[in-house]
Amino acid sequence: MLRGRYMIAKFHIGRPYLYKALRIPSSLTDDDLEQVRSGLRNAMDWPITQGIFRKMKSCIPIKFAFCSQFFGQILLFYCISHSSNIKLRETLPSGWERWNEEMLQFLEDCAPYSPAVAKDLELLRML
Repeated sequence: MLRGRYMIAKFHIGRPYLYKALRIPSSLTDDDLEQVRSGLRNAMDWPITQGIFRKMKSCIPIKFAFCSQFFGQILLFYCISHSSNIKLRETLPSGWERWNEEMLQFLEDCAPYSPAVAKDLELLRML
């Protein structure tokens, strides 16, 4: 749990840079881009997406909270991957597309148990 909290905290520390990247990408410095890159890597490295949790979703406490977070992260990756700023697109970590598909699958697996998650999944599929 401690390692999980550490990885999640690292992602949240980088959120102001991600906001700046989406809001005013032309103002990004090289240091900002490195923070964006780090934030995106940390977004993909949540323990809840790995190991036993991947195989046994019944072990995940408060699935709705995780699904809501993943919804936001999928949107974040979508926005950056469709940015007109090539330097920003280059911050996407290798393997992000596979991760994105896995997160969509996670939402699909949880959607039958939550109308809100089902709606989030529907919105993501429209992108």
